[in-house]
Amino acid sequence: MTVRTAIIKGAEEVAALAAQTLGPFGRGVIISRYPRQPLVTKDGLETAAHIFFRDPAQNMGAAYCREAAAKTKETVGDGSTVTLILLGELLRRGRISIQAGVHPGRLRPALEETLALIVSHLSEQRRAPDEAALLAVASLAAKDPDLGKLTMQALTGLGGGERLTVRPSIRGEDYIERTRPEGEENDVITVFVGAATEAETKLRATLTQDALSAARAAATGGVIPGAGAALARAAQILPRAGGREETRAAALIWAAALTAPLARLGTNAGLEGGRLVSALTAEKGDMVYDFVNACYAEADAARIYDPLPVLLAALRNACGIAGLILTVAGETKGGGRGSGAGGGESAGNYTAILRGGPALTALHRGAETLAIAAGVTLGPRGGQVYVAPERGFPRFTRDGASITRVVRLTEEFSDLGCALAREAAARTEDLAGDGATAAVILTAALLKRALPLRAAGLSAPALARALTQGLRHTEKYLAALTAPATAGDLRKTAALAGGDEAGELAAAAFALVGPDGVITVENSPATHSVTEKIPGISFPRGYISPRMVTNPAENLAVLPNPLIFLTDRRIAYAQEIETVLAAAVKKERPLLIVAADIAADLLTLFLSAHKRGGLLVTVVLAPAAGERRREELADIAVITGGRALIAGDETDWGQVRENWLGEADLAKVGAKRTDIIGGGGDQAAIRARGEELQALAARRLPGWTKDKLEARLGWFQGGAARIKVGGVTQPEALERTERVRKAVRAAQCAWKTGLLPGGGLALLRAAEALERDLAAGLAAAAGDETARAALRAYALALRAPLARLAANTGASGEAVLAKLAASPPEVGFNAQTGQLEDLRAAGIIDAAGVVGAALAAAVSASALMLSAGGLVAPEK
Repeated sequence: MTVRTAIIKGAEEVAALAAQTLGPFGRGVIISRYPRQPLVTKDGLETAAHIFFRDPAQNMGAAYCREAAAKTKETVGDGSTVTLILLGELLRRGRISIQAGVHPGRLRPALEETLALIVSHLSEQRRAPDEAALLAVASLAAKDPDLGKLTMQALTGLGGGERLTVRPSIRGEDYIERTRPEGEENDVITVFVGAATEAETKLRATLTQDALSAARAAATGGVIPGAGAALARAAQILPRAGGREETRAAALIWAAALTAPLARLGTNAGLEGGRLVSALTAEKGDMVYDFVNACYAEADAARIYDPLPVLLAALRNACGIAGLILTVAGETKGGGRGSGAGGGESAGNYTAILRGGPALTALHRGAETLAIAAGVTLGPRGGQVYVAPERGFPRFTRDGASITRVVRLTEEFSDLGCALAREAAARTEDLAGDGATAAVILTAALLKRALPLRAAGLSAPALARALTQGLRHTEKYLAALTAPATAGDLRKTAALAGGDEAGELAAAAFALVGPDGVITVENSPATHSVTEKIPGISFPRGYISPRMVTNPAENLAVLPNPLIFLTDRRIAYAQEIETVLAAAVKKERPLLIVAADIAADLLTLFLSAHKRGGLLVTVVLAPAAGERRREELADIAVITGGRALIAGDETDWGQVRENWLGEADLAKVGAKRTDIIGGGGDQAAIRARGEELQALAARRLPGWTKDKLEARLGWFQGGAARIKVGGVTQPEALERTERVRKAVRAAQCAWKTGLLPGGGLALLRAAEALERDLAAGLAAAAGDETARAALRAYALALRAPLARLAANTGASGEAVLAKLAASPPEVGFNAQTGQLEDLRAAGIIDAAGVVGAALAAAVSASALMLSAGGLVAPEK
């Protein structure tokens, strides 16, 4: 095999995989990035960037593909997939011509000369776009009309000088925000794009960026008839006879390449690409094929356009790289393990590719494996699973979320399905505090029911639309079924999520600070668990020296009615805080200093004064670090009525005044914690700061940042509750802590979102309601048989959690479902007793937010997997 042949083989492999992402019916590529979550993409450059072949020459072909796609992306911001399709076809046809006797050195300039004719022809068709045309371009580039509208809203908001960026939305929804960074003259317009899972959020953000780039390219360079029609017609103007041999060969090569995008669009839509090209080029005028509506139409009437600059960049870059590859000479030495040309930094990190039906089967196998592993824990009679994590203590657990976090599969392609199902579980846990097991069960069930429809030819976009319709129908039904939670319901909800002990601990915490209060859960070295209220301000920093202790019995430094000085700077000399020390001496009050650090000499001075019975000074290191430290010091200053000296605010030590000192009724400083009780701050200022923090916390998804914001918010809401969970052994304590944390968050979710009948009954009744509406012709898809089939599959999947719950009791899931189908709506399966009864009356309830979050995440993850056209994973 020649080097040229091997390079072309590698390039064709990359181009074929990227081609599956083209157009409104394009399929995604799922790429392993272990240990990070998989990447789901519909972008040619992102696809090419993750493919590395073992054979050095084939790897060079992949590198050339990356270069061609990257050049197009850098120039116009879009069009990388079209570039790769053109490049793949140019190489395939060019290799055939060379094998037929055309000299490679003469073929390359002939390809460039023919390209000049094509560019001239396409440029003559250029037309200036109006706003409707730009919206159409953006929608086609984003493969989503909603993202197209969002893109145009952002572009319409531009005046002069603003910067436009796209970012993932932590709120899980789409919106546009205009801000002006400090020190800058112009605004920044940020388009936030959200979805139910992180993978879908990143995919939609990438597509939105493509839409912005395409719309901008169209606005500056014009548009031509789209959907591959203009390129296919350009093939008809090329000379087919006469002239030099290489000129005729170049015309034939370009004719095949120019029709390749249209043929690929047809193939991705389930059509025969060759017939579509023949039929469309036989049409006169500017006819295009409307793939969304499955009909021929005039380009201007249907608003189907391609940005001219994007196509020209794709043509030029494909031609340039193809010319380089076709002139390569030499023989290969066999598939070595070295990096080879183009191997780059990823030498040795080789990839394998799986396409089509086997890819979908592998994804389902991975999701199903995870659902089986976590599903055995579902319900009060679920079993325990022995978990041996990569690090830490092995343990037994009945927490499905803990299981999903550690399951990894040895088969790489199946592990991609496991990872996406795991992400659905993690997002559910983040949003609602519970429901991870239900999320993976629903994900696997949706895949199982939908895969036969994909095999029968139903397109991925049609399936995704049907799943979204089903989700909206279910959400509407569940909203009508939801009842508000009472204080008495919270203990039941917590107990169902984490067990009876967790329910009692959560109920005790709610009694201290209320359901809206801030509750922290942490490990305790003791064997028993306690719930306590933290008064005032509490942060995890203690005295800098044990010689500051004033109460040896409790090992505390107790400061009654102290003055408080706050800074994030290091105090090096006594002269720097002369004003502070003088105020404490004058008022004869103890002094609490919260600082980043303190010089050893100054610390010795304070300890000596304490020993002699002079000025009582306790020094505590400032909490947190960086920007969060400055924010927390500002919070403490507001509550105590003082002012913090912050580095970078152009304030010097000499400007510190007595009124910068805060006050409190009492300060208790331990070895690792400081409590400030009864701050002397202005109540109006405290309320204003609390409202500001509440607004910040509301915009954050659950996670580390939100937990810290809520802990700070607790300072302004009269304190927080702390549950300290103990155990006889460390593994037991960790497992109990996880259950208590889940119980608290599930109960808080129930308080905010309301309650549904539990035991999977709400989803079963929602499925029955959808089937009734389909039968009565009331559902949105009632007139479309393929959509009806997809919605019926969706409805069947909603029964999976209840069936699994019943199976964990030893009963037959199908038999229980059959009995419930003939029972009144309020009657469900009580897994504790094994009987059918009114679940609300029996106290078997679920937080509506948990059920909704699990279903939304499952729909998102399963839709992404069902849309996969190929998988990329590490090669064994």
